[in-house]
Amino acid sequence: MPSKVAPPKCTGVGGTFFESKVCAWFLAHMLANEPPLGPGPGHLKRVDFQVRPEEWFLDDLILTLTSGAGQHRCALSVKSNTQFTRSKAPVDFVRIAWEQFLGGSSPFDETSDFMGLVTAPLPDKTREALNFVVNTAKKGDPQLLPARYAREKWSNLAKRSMFESFSCPDDLAQAHSVKSEDTGRLLARLCFFQFDFEAPVSEYEKQAIERCRRALRSGKVEEGARLWTHLWQVSVNRIPKGGCINRLALLDELRFQFELADMPDHRRAGLQQDPIPPRFASLRAAIIEYALGNDERLIDTFWPQTEEVWLALFGIDEFTRRCWEPRHRELADMSRPLFEQWMARGRASGRHIAALAAWLEKEAADPVRLHGLVWLYRVLTGGDTKKRKIHQSAQDPVACLLHVVWQKDESRIRGDLEAFAAFRGLLRWLTDQQNPVALELVGRLGGLQ
Repeated sequence: MPSKVAPPKCTGVGGTFFESKVCAWFLAHMLANEPPLGPGPGHLKRVDFQVRPEEWFLDDLILTLTSGAGQHRCALSVKSNTQFTRSKAPVDFVRIAWEQFLGGSSPFDETSDFMGLVTAPLPDKTREALNFVVNTAKKGDPQLLPARYAREKWSNLAKRSMFESFSCPDDLAQAHSVKSEDTGRLLARLCFFQFDFEAPVSEYEKQAIERCRRALRSGKVEEGARLWTHLWQVSVNRIPKGGCINRLALLDELRFQFELADMPDHRRAGLQQDPIPPRFASLRAAIIEYALGNDERLIDTFWPQTEEVWLALFGIDEFTRRCWEPRHRELADMSRPLFEQWMARGRASGRHIAALAAWLEKEAADPVRLHGLVWLYRVLTGGDTKKRKIHQSAQDPVACLLHVVWQKDESRIRGDLEAFAAFRGLLRWLTDQQNPVALELVGRLGGLQ
């Protein structure tokens, strides 16, 4: 199996030229709302950096995309050289891809996710052979591929060699009972990118600037070039630190420096009006109640980006969360039954829980905070093992919330038996998983009693 997980600073490349340009290329797609993997997987909504701690072995970038068919992720390894020999895939990449593909505890889902390798441009014949084996795997029946490649007239020697180079390593094949027919299954979930960013004149950089131009209201080429440079700098700054950036956060980061075609004026959004119009509060509640009352499958059909939609509906996405002020306590209190109903549905993702925990720290959430502990406890400690694993990504935000609760609400929480029990239950859940923030809090409290 891959080596022990290392922190981002160890596995990151310090924002190297090639990797940062690759990242900026994907950010340009996200900004322009254009699908980087083609129409099938959909539009790019989020980019994660240096994700080995989350058990992604191809850990340079994780792309999260949404389409009518749901959510897809693509794990990418970024290398500035060609990696491939004339007719063979890189051995290290193939092994890691199989380990991810076969891993029982792996976050990779064969039905929806992808893995890939980003390199410098390949020689024409190598690129032709690679495209052939990947496309035939995606379009054909994987079970038939080994027999087809065995027929000389079906493919040439280079293509057969390329296909065979993606075979599962012998030790993994024996341990997991992998057959030759499974090579096509793996290939169907792979994607490959080649970029010429290190060339004196980069054609891919020209394409990226054009994409940036289309994302601007002005449509000016020189403004597109400035935006591309800014996206590159965003990548340089973020890659060594790990973390992620989603489309809403990127739009928010750029909105004061560029006039973006897809950025509405939020200055008069409901939360920023003083006083808040009564119609805003009632209309917001009606929309959320309608969404909560609809069949989940209907929501998934019409809102393919449901993870972000729910956060935006409740006003706890990364952008809107900043707008909650102490004067919004009454609106928060009015929202309490809606939050409770949402959490009770049992379909909250790790991002949902993390966003709610971060919002509960706000002073505006004071009337809801202790109730929120009870909701979070029920969601995080109930349900099946798979859901609890998904929710592990919310550990740190929940731990930080417990710190805030103890600092601000110690006397209140001691007087609320249900909330205090939820507080201790969440703290126990976190310490069982050796969460450092929770362990530090337990140390300060002198135990969990």
